[in-house]
Amino acid sequence: MANAAIDAAIDVLDNDDETALSDQDLQRVLAAAVRRYSARAMERRLDAFPAPSRVTATDVMFAATAMLRAAEVHLFEFATWQTFSGIRAEHGRERM
Repeated sequence: MANAAIDAAIDVLDNDDETALSDQDLQRVLAAAVRRYSARAMERRLDAFPAPSRVTATDVMFAATAMLRAAEVHLFEFATWQTFSGIRAEHGRERM
């Protein structure tokens, strides 16, 4: 049942029809997904997207910029947090 609900939600999110999902509902879904992803990623290595993914670098930049702005985090603060938190990019470097 959970998979059917997830599949239905993904179908709505993948739909180009803007009337299928309001901006507010999209924000609510994103907020819930970010909170859940963050909680799991703090416990274990968890890639942000399944492989293969249709998410582009542009998609990530728009979303990341909007989330940093919404959380009132400046790039300097983000860079400092990433440096001192022990979380690194996965390209050959350790994570936590």
